[in-house]
Amino acid sequence: MNTLKKLPLVIQTFAEIRENPYCYVDKTPLIAQLIDAGKAYFLSRPRRFGKSLLVDTLKELFEGNQALFKGLFIEDKWDWGQSYPVIKFDFAEGVLQSRAQLDEQLYEMLHTQQRRLNLKLTARSINGQFAELIRYTYETTGQKAVILADEYDKPILDNIGRPERAAEIREGLKNLYSVLKSQDAHIQFVFMTGVTKFSKVSLFSGLNQLQDITLHENYATICGYTLYPTGFRYHICRAFSRCRLGATKRLVQRLPIFRRAGLQSLRYFIIHQRQPTLPQLLVRNRQPQLFNQTVPTKSLFSARLGTARSFGRNPGFF
Repeated sequence: MNTLKKLPLVIQTFAEIRENPYCYVDKTPLIAQLIDAGKAYFLSRPRRFGKSLLVDTLKELFEGNQALFKGLFIEDKWDWGQSYPVIKFDFAEGVLQSRAQLDEQLYEMLHTQQRRLNLKLTARSINGQFAELIRYTYETTGQKAVILADEYDKPILDNIGRPERAAEIREGLKNLYSVLKSQDAHIQFVFMTGVTKFSKVSLFSGLNQLQDITLHENYATICGYTLYPTGFRYHICRAFSRCRLGATKRLVQRLPIFRRAGLQSLRYFIIHQRQPTLPQLLVRNRQPQLFNQTVPTKSLFSARLGTARSFGRNPGFF
């Protein structure tokens, strides 16, 4: 019977992954470190790099859904008796083509958050409603709000070819995000994701406390498949072994993840191939120079594969 867990392709909901037989790489050690180290963060990653799943994981954690974190690093390190109200904005859906459409979407988001948190807002403007939402949440629950914004810059990027329209939308988003500074006393945690760095978009000129962790080495692996639990390692090895020389080389050039798969985990698949794959060629011919143009000299294959005398030796994953 095949008990191999499935890969959670295009799934961005933490609960769905944890409640079904999907592979999950535990990111909670880095999440715990992130929360302990500061209050407001920004993370930039390309699309499909796991940003939305990370945001949803933070949401479930701050809302105190302990069952979803059973067996993970943070399970016995988080105070589950305390939960925080979460205000989440997700700009990933739809394409906005005007400032009016942006304002309409923001009103809908604020109304959704108001209904979910069982609050009644009286302000009429977008920034006024957002400020009330944060303040009333604190006054009602006694807990500071957690603000999560996923794909904060997508409305701008959707109109990047129309500078005037993009500028109008940028001002609309700036109007929303400016509230964060004035309501800082009622905010517990802020986390924003996007494709472009916020310093390049001038959205947060009034919000100088955001810490950009995009290139921070401590959080380089906070998104995506970066560790190798047994189930996921199997998928990587199987994909690796099915590729022939050209295809595998292209994968290695484009996806650093394949360079970090340990020799031990590739052993079963490589030695049973009738036609040589790229890792097999490297082992047989001792030719790590195949990677010299695309892989640093200290990488797994160039520095360790060519010098390993025994194929069974495990050079480590990182």
